[in-house]
Amino acid sequence: MSPVYICDKCNSNVATTLIKVTNGGKQMVLHLCPACAATFSMTRRSAPKVGEVGLVCPVCRTTKESVMESGYLGCSECYRLFHDDIEPMVKRVQGSNRHVGKQPANLEGSDSPNLSTLQAMLNRAVAEKKFELAAKLQKTIDQLKGGGE
Repeated sequence: MSPVYICDKCNSNVATTLIKVTNGGKQMVLHLCPACAATFSMTRRSAPKVGEVGLVCPVCRTTKESVMESGYLGCSECYRLFHDDIEPMVKRVQGSNRHVGKQPANLEGSDSPNLSTLQAMLNRAVAEKKFELAAKLQKTIDQLKGGGE
């Protein structure tokens, strides 16, 4: 069981966010509640300098320039905002802009559950007396084995 921390800023709510800050060469760890973490991230990000033109995330204040330089995005909104800019970078680094994951060789590219998984699901459905589900699973198993209608 992990420890429960109280927010270091408001000292009243449960902390859900851990932030490491380096200030003057010293590293501090802050435990913040969601509300304090939101205000912290908005005030800590550096906005563009006066006269600097660029796209800035309205949520976390991450700039397009910092994303292109570091490859890091600040929040989920950054993915939508900088999509056109990061897509070529993702393709270059990952080889594709679509996640396909990995599958065991015996699945032959199928996204459906394998026979042993279906059999385990069938056994559980029978044990829990869910007979309609068990019948559907048995029919699917029979079809996969080639004995189905």
